[in-house]
Amino acid sequence: QEEAERKVDEEAKLDAIYAGIDEKKQEEFNKELQQEVQTAQEASARWQEEAERKVDEEAKLDAIYAGIDEKKQEEFNKELQQEVQTAQEASARWQEEAERK
Repeated sequence: QEEAERKVDEEAKLDAIYAGIDEKKQEEFNKELQQEVQTAQEASARWQEEAERKVDEEAKLDAIYAGIDEKKQEEFNKELQQEVQTAQEASARWQEEAERK
């Protein structure tokens, strides 16, 4: 009987030791997992910031290109208007010349 009780006590002690070891391993695992999650969140935040920066840069470039396109369109319109005016003036001169003849 005493031998059986001693074995039960030893097993109980071993179970407690293993449980403590398992608990410690679980705590270490949780810390490592928490660190990995934090690292992933930080990386995700950096990627998000980088993506937003790229979008901002693209928007600025789009605005620059739109401004350039608008300026080119204005220049084209002015040139076209000048050509139309020149053509009208030439037509008027030809008309006057034709009327004189």
